[in-house]
Amino acid sequence: DDDFAVLESFGKIPQSRGYASRFDVEEDESRHPLVREITRLIGLRSSWNPKHESQMRNLLRSLKPSQVCAVLRSQDDERVALKFFYWADRQWRYRHDPVVYYSMLEVLSKTKLCQGARRVLLLMK
Repeated sequence: DDDFAVLESFGKIPQSRGYASRFDVEEDESRHPLVREITRLIGLRSSWNPKHESQMRNLLRSLKPSQVCAVLRSQDDERVALKFFYWADRQWRYRHDPVVYYSMLEVLSKTKLCQGARRVLLLMK
């Protein structure tokens, strides 16, 4: 199936770009203040307002790819992680790094959210 051919590109990402080996996010990233704050704001999603979204947008621009991965992995509900992934993808002047796609697929691999995984693969093209 051609949908999965894009996954082959993950093994070709040079280590010199600062990516963690084998895309493992260091445990310390989940403790980073930016990661903790964006995770807190995601937790307030039921009462979101324009101010919350503006804060999230500003924080997103400051996050390193490994920190975005930590935010995705820190969500108790994979659907919430996927919604954050989609939201981030729509933000102006932000583009997911390849390692973020990999992390999202890794989170989804533990679920039955096949449509979400398929959409992530399509976004990678």
